[in-house]
Amino acid sequence: RIGGTMFNMSKCALDMFVKCVSLELANKEIKINSINQGTVRDQGDIISKQLLSRIPLGRVGYPIDMANCILYLASDDSIFINGSSLLCDGGQLYN
Repeated sequence: RIGGTMFNMSKCALDMFVKCVSLELANKEIKINSINQGTVRDQGDIISKQLLSRIPLGRVGYPIDMANCILYLASDDSIFINGSSLLCDGGQLYN
């Protein structure tokens, strides 16, 4: 993707930040995780067929999808997850 160098570098830096800080705070039982979101639709957004074709689940995310990811990481269901970046994009990154 042309012009994506700075964007991609910043995402990699944030992922590494999460990993490093999670190691520093683990002994205090503080978990550090992040969410890497894909395209999220807002009211009135027009989504192109080309974009949808790159998302294996066939739709963009909605704010509730992101909220569910956040709730998962905040719940006891993720008690043993630390230093992770949860990819919440319908498979968009890998397509």
